[in-house]
Amino acid sequence: MALSDRDNFVQKEPAPLVQEVLPEFEIEIDLEAAPEVVSGERCESSSRDSKAKISESQSNRLPPQGSGKRVTKASASSLLPLDKPLTILSWLMDNKMVFPRSTVYYYNEKAWHHAVSSWTRGKVTRSGIKCYCCNIVYSFVGFENHASGVNTCTPSACIFLKDGKSLLECQMEIMQNRVTGETSEKPCLNFPLEENDLICSLCLYGGELILCDQCPSSFHMTCLGLEHIPDGQWLCPQCRCGICRQSKLDEDEDGHAALTCVQCEHKFHVRCLENGGIDLSRCSENWFCGKSCEKIHNGLHDLLGKPVLVGVDNLTWTLVKFIEPECDDVGRIRHDNSVAESYSKLNLALAVMHECFESLKQSLSSRDIIEDVIFGRRSELRRLNFQGFYTVLLERNEEVVSVATVR
Repeated sequence: MALSDRDNFVQKEPAPLVQEVLPEFEIEIDLEAAPEVVSGERCESSSRDSKAKISESQSNRLPPQGSGKRVTKASASSLLPLDKPLTILSWLMDNKMVFPRSTVYYYNEKAWHHAVSSWTRGKVTRSGIKCYCCNIVYSFVGFENHASGVNTCTPSACIFLKDGKSLLECQMEIMQNRVTGETSEKPCLNFPLEENDLICSLCLYGGELILCDQCPSSFHMTCLGLEHIPDGQWLCPQCRCGICRQSKLDEDEDGHAALTCVQCEHKFHVRCLENGGIDLSRCSENWFCGKSCEKIHNGLHDLLGKPVLVGVDNLTWTLVKFIEPECDDVGRIRHDNSVAESYSKLNLALAVMHECFESLKQSLSSRDIIEDVIFGRRSELRRLNFQGFYTVLLERNEEVVSVATVR
């Protein structure tokens, strides 16, 4: 887990907010655990020989080159000024989609009979929308409630610029441009299959390593609890069936493909699942290996994007996770309110992390590892696979105060 606080720039023990809402889930939060989350860079890789099980790096126990848990020293040049809060509006301004002091209008056809006045107007600021009628600065939700007396799930869809474009459409446009650019420009997270990592995926040190014959991961025998080098083809625990622990997960003897649990990401033979009495007739895109994984996954997804009030002063926390947007035949992202707002909030979280922690680049691809964590990007390499991450944002009146990433 990585935690950042804009006010103090130190790591803190997080309040048990998620645990209070989901008491039945066992959620362990340890700032020193899971080093693959924020530390470690891939060294120069070499060609893998399926017959050779040992890879020896230049030094026996070299530590990884950098750690993403180093906190940035607070200085006048590195701190964001207090008059530049992190809100969706400030993010839209930074991306030149909205200009300061622009006039916006609230209009909701479904709630028109509740409206205080026709086309309630306000002026855009980095903190929020300053209403023309009362000179009070409101958040999106506050401005909607002030203008119409009702609350919708996405108030930014009902707040329009003079050109008729809604603030939600502005967020969608940024996401469209960035996601398209990332697909075409950024290097892939995955290794070539003929290469292996030169540091252990568990302890992140070099030395004598056992190489997996199916994925790029490498391990120390001691980290896996092995006493001798396995004969023949060897697969790491991640590439084996979670039930029989045997190799060859691509297809079983009957030609059935293996299934992967969307929550724990363990892989299973179809044959092993059927022998265990698991009904596979209900298999869908989201498949779970058991009721526990299904319960955790559904519980977390029920919380996504829903602010939870914490104490006073409109302090809320919100669970956010990047969901890959669906595209049409010409590559344009289909309109999805929740995906667009989640993308905006994750970019705010990324700004907080960059403000509070030293930047860490992946050595071969030069990718930003903090960004990969925030957006839950997947990799075949175990220590660079951040697919299961969620982000928690602590906000006051929709201004980001603190951010945590959890898995």
